[in-house]
Amino acid sequence: MINKVIIEGRIAKPFDLRKTSSGASVVNFSIASERVHKQSEKEVDYINCVAWNKVADNLNKFCDKGSLLSVVGRLQTRSYSNTNGQTIYVTEILCEEIHFLGRKTDIEKNKQQQVEQQQLKNDFDSAFDNFDIQPDDLQF
Repeated sequence: MINKVIIEGRIAKPFDLRKTSSGASVVNFSIASERVHKQSEKEVDYINCVAWNKVADNLNKFCDKGSLLSVVGRLQTRSYSNTNGQTIYVTEILCEEIHFLGRKTDIEKNKQQQVEQQQLKNDFDSAFDNFDIQPDDLQF
């Protein structure tokens, strides 16, 4: 049987690294993943994820809200009883690998740099639009 999940999205909310009594690191977080419902309509799914040990430490070190990730893991379902005695079922991805695809601010900075570079190129090109060199103007 196969239980493998691969999902890409942004971290939906800030998270905290916690330590268990045995010293293991754990991070619970949600990934916001867009899907196209119709031609132009987008819907967002919020998927709960859990990362342990070194994966959790690296996630805490390199990522924050808005960071773009690719998560590879497996689905797990667990249950617990709340204070009212009701059984609550939780389905989440147990992260085996996390690939860092960039922070939201880095992506926005890259887009801004591309816009600025294009503007400089346009300014440079337009400066020479009316510049006419004749063969007699050359000194060699």
